[in-house]
Amino acid sequence: MGMRSMLIQCALCCLLIGAIASMGADARPASGAPPDTSLYDQWDGGPAPTATPVAFAASTGGPAFLPEELIPSTTVAAPPSTVAPATPVVPPATAAGDPCAPTRPLIAPVMIKTGPQDRKRVAVTIDDTFGASGARNVASVLDLAKAKGAKLTFFPTGGAFDDHQKAGLTSVWKRALDEGHEIGNHTYTHWNLLKLNEKDIQDELDSTQGRLDQILGFHYDMHLMRPPGGNGGYPDIRPDPNGPRVRCEVQRLGYSMTMWSIDSNGTGGFTDYLNRLTNTNVVTNGSIILLHFTTFSVNNVSALLDNLNKRGFEMVTVSQLFARV
Repeated sequence: MGMRSMLIQCALCCLLIGAIASMGADARPASGAPPDTSLYDQWDGGPAPTATPVAFAASTGGPAFLPEELIPSTTVAAPPSTVAPATPVVPPATAAGDPCAPTRPLIAPVMIKTGPQDRKRVAVTIDDTFGASGARNVASVLDLAKAKGAKLTFFPTGGAFDDHQKAGLTSVWKRALDEGHEIGNHTYTHWNLLKLNEKDIQDELDSTQGRLDQILGFHYDMHLMRPPGGNGGYPDIRPDPNGPRVRCEVQRLGYSMTMWSIDSNGTGGFTDYLNRLTNTNVVTNGSIILLHFTTFSVNNVSALLDNLNKRGFEMVTVSQLFARV
């Protein structure tokens, strides 16, 4: 009996040690926990995003989306009125044995920070769109873009799509496509991709693609992705040993990693960023402008579009920056 008791105690100790070891510092919070707002792009202390993480893998600290939790893409054809993505203009890397070779054609460069400077074109991009207010703000911005002749690029999260569906406001995304705007992938939970393995990165992007297809009722191919917080997109100024792995996986999945050339860093408040953007020395040919509704109001979007129009800039989607038409 003494030996049996010792064996049982040893087994219990092993289970306890394994459970403790699995709770790494980078482990994601369980579903339903409040989001870690420190990871959000330019988050300024406004209302916290409501997207909650999906299940995570304790062994990696990343999101282990179970097969039944992944949101599949639908295969219903898009209606004729939907604006298709730009024609591929950049051939994918196809070197034999290249683990990063795209599995579908790219429509823009592998890494994007700014567009060509030979034409007076700029791209205005808007990230996150969390909560029901995010969908309402998108609708208001679509009104402005229509009136001012601008085409925008949105990078919503899959969690934001959940928020919009709960509020009955998902129709704004079909409207965005019908009116010629572009939608890129900003992951599902807005997690730091540098902390995730390749399978988890794919699950984040696949689930967002599937969620968008569900709310649209047809398949819309997202070709651009923006890493939350820019993590993985700074190979030169903010190197990280995991950066090449993240960029390789994004490229393999057929996405162009879309960064920006102008953001709200170094500015204080809505008006300060607007003043920076309307300074004649800041926005130039090919600029990619990063906006968040938490740091840039809808009224400021109106003023920005007016200013860019006045200065003769054509406001196009990110993909259109690289289209030779």
